Amino acid sequence: MRKAVLTALSLAVLLAFGLAGAGIADAQTLRIGVVGDIDNFDPHWNQLIAFRTFIRNTVFSSLVRLDENMRVIPELAESWEQPDDTTYIFRLRRGVTFHDGRPFTAEDVAYSFERTIENQMTFATKLATVESWQVLDDYTLQVNLKHPWAPFLDDLVEVAIVPKGAGDELRSRPVGTGPFRFVEWLPNDRIVLEKNPDYWNAGHPKLDRIVIRVMPNATVALANLQGRELDAVWDVPVAEAQSVARDPNVVWQRPAGSGSILLVEINASEGPLADRRVRQALAHALNKMVVQRTTYFGEGEAIWSPLPPFSWAYEPQAGYDFNPNRARELLAEAGYGSGLTLTVDVISDVKVMEDLATVWQAGLAQAGVQLEIRRSALPVWLDRYVNHDYELIINTFNVSGDPNSMFDVIFRPLLASVYDNQAMLDLILEGARTSDEAARAEIYKQLQRMTVEEVAPVLIVQTQPVLAVTSPAVTVFPINGRNEVMFERVEMR
Repeated sequence: MRKAVLTALSLAVLLAFGLAGAGIADAQTLRIGVVGDIDNFDPHWNQLIAFRTFIRNTVFSSLVRLDENMRVIPELAESWEQPDDTTYIFRLRRGVTFHDGRPFTAEDVAYSFERTIENQMTFATKLATVESWQVLDDYTLQVNLKHPWAPFLDDLVEVAIVPKGAGDELRSRPVGTGPFRFVEWLPNDRIVLEKNPDYWNAGHPKLDRIVIRVMPNATVALANLQGRELDAVWDVPVAEAQSVARDPNVVWQRPAGSGSILLVEINASEGPLADRRVRQALAHALNKMVVQRTTYFGEGEAIWSPLPPFSWAYEPQAGYDFNPNRARELLAEAGYGSGLTLTVDVISDVKVMEDLATVWQAGLAQAGVQLEIRRSALPVWLDRYVNHDYELIINTFNVSGDPNSMFDVIFRPLLASVYDNQAMLDLILEGARTSDEAARAEIYKQLQRMTVEEVAPVLIVQTQPVLAVTSPAVTVFPINGRNEVMFERVEMR
């Protein structure tokens, strides 16, 4: 009797994960690998891209969201209108419920705004332009801005809607209105999500269950994919993906264009880097083609603009050719003809950063500059980054659909700390406060040109390839340029 009970329990567990017999065929279970665990499920705090992809965009919803072409589309807000440049009226979807059965209303939106702002949570800056809001009825919310702010809808993408009164329990037990419900988290092992049968978008999600398997690294994840223990692996470095490039049972999945930018942030507040000629010399000593070939195997696109090519405001920039002799001349003009020593900060064991620093180091050596590579664990690197305790630091950033995302998040803090350029600050503010898109595009073109001419506050290297790999059983796997998978539309045969 005891053996029969155990057998029944074992079978139930296997079926729950879609791993036994008919469970594989009948239940659409996607087993997907991710490197590193997620240990905080509060959408108002956690900004890691893995969290955003696997939890934020599956368990939670916002008023609006980005589609795979990086356009803002309706989500919990069915529609909206703008009576004037500082007023938005959102018409909310009716009949939507949270995963615990509570009905969704405008009060939940108001609470989510209030919680984010009053607690100064991670995404409070996305609501910095909000003056006030009024709940007009259960399904209508009016938001009043302090001044015109063109990226407002793009900003709202980041503000998740949680149930009124929700608090710290969201860290371990997330409850939203998204296409999937949170089931369980086994630390350093797996996170399990299941289909929300009451999801507002009829016919979605296509999957019944997602099992997110925590992997120590991409190599182990890919081995699990080839061994049929996984159906997909998210965010695969293109160098690692080469090991399965010729495997007919592995499919590469990628977006139409990447908004992931590899860049160097420059502390130009004092010393040699305060001289534009020195910064231009650094640009001439960077062989981007070698970086693209050795780090990304020819993938991605070498660019100088801080905006990705898919952006409606993108303007190609000529930039600087790889020319160590010209770099030497510029350094001599700046008074550093006898040589110069600089330090670049990277995160230990992050191969992309290591590769870029090493290639740059070789190019700079030809120009008479000694580049010291300072490797630090993530917490140390992050502390130096936040406190601007660096000369050069390598970073990556995922640009959203609106160009303000790059200039607001990366440029504005740097312009207020490590590179004093009021003209750029004024243009950034003008670009965000201008309603006409064509006029905004012209402003952002000016900012792109200034960034390249000044080689500050950043030096752009290239767009990074966004890549996931799946088994052939996964027939639809949409990804946008921010490396976010549209899980509600993923399909398997």
